[in-house]
Amino acid sequence: MEFNGWVRFMNFVRHILTEGVTAVATVAAIHPKKTALGIVLLSLATAGIGYATNFNIDVAADVMYTPFNSRINEHQRWVESVSGFPATTRHLRMIVHSDDNEIAPMLSIAAVEGVFEAIDTVRSMADYDKVCESSDFEDANGTKTCTVRGVTLFWNNSLDIFHQEATSNVDTALQVSQYEYPDGSPVDLPEIMGNVEKHYSTIVHVKAFFMDIGLPADAAEFEVQAVNELLSLRRDWRNDKNQPLRLELLAYDSLEHETTRSVYKDIPLIPLVFIIMSIFTCFIFAKRDKVKSRGLLGVGAVVCVFLSLVFGYGVMFICGKSSVECSKRCLWFHFVLCVKSRY
Repeated sequence: MEFNGWVRFMNFVRHILTEGVTAVATVAAIHPKKTALGIVLLSLATAGIGYATNFNIDVAADVMYTPFNSRINEHQRWVESVSGFPATTRHLRMIVHSDDNEIAPMLSIAAVEGVFEAIDTVRSMADYDKVCESSDFEDANGTKTCTVRGVTLFWNNSLDIFHQEATSNVDTALQVSQYEYPDGSPVDLPEIMGNVEKHYSTIVHVKAFFMDIGLPADAAEFEVQAVNELLSLRRDWRNDKNQPLRLELLAYDSLEHETTRSVYKDIPLIPLVFIIMSIFTCFIFAKRDKVKSRGLLGVGAVVCVFLSLVFGYGVMFICGKSSVECSKRCLWFHFVLCVKSRY
């Protein structure tokens, strides 16, 4: 008896839904062309309004990989906005290694010059000094600048000093084998070198050199430009047959940038999905009988699914819901599932 109220309520809801669907179906049957045109215009208009107003691709890791209202996000907001802690440094990390350490060993003048070339690619950019003015680090002269950590610290991050002190590969190996930098700070080998081999206290083999440029927290735009310059240098090294060195890099926002490029690069695949599903449904519904063949029904089913997705995404954009990587990855699944339900 205690469920009678709930049963009556559900019957009322079911009645309203049934009457609504029946009324819509009746109008569609009486005015099929106007209904089809209205649905197409409504879907496209909704998507267009959403794209022109609140469309946003949010690929931040804390948005993509954490559940809604996550405590991790709450803690992050506290650290960044409430605590008063210093802003997080944007680390631009690079690795220089050789394709063949036998022909082009890393403990050589040429290899260290390659490291300097990678670092100077960033330091020679027009806005580098201006961007680094907001850094918390000061050099020996009291000038605010970005931190540069790597094997170049053995020569105070100066290519001129390196050319003056290193006249042979042996000089290079002896210098990087020191336990302290010229300023007296201790050397942390795993921070600046990879796969180090020693003979007693002298380094005899290195697989790679690591570098880190610490950019201020507000240097997001500069970081993008720096990454583009380094990628250009990376391509130049790969295209030069006489250059055995290779450059790898990881920026603070590398994941977000790669995801954004992937989203925009895969947008042309959406029409391809539509075409493939149209061909598939036409093949499934088609028959050799001209009367009983329902190829156009298959196309109509795909069109309905396409318009429903367009309308749905348009509504989400209007409400300010970000379009993230999951939407792109699930698009094929949406098509297949919705078309299957049309059967």
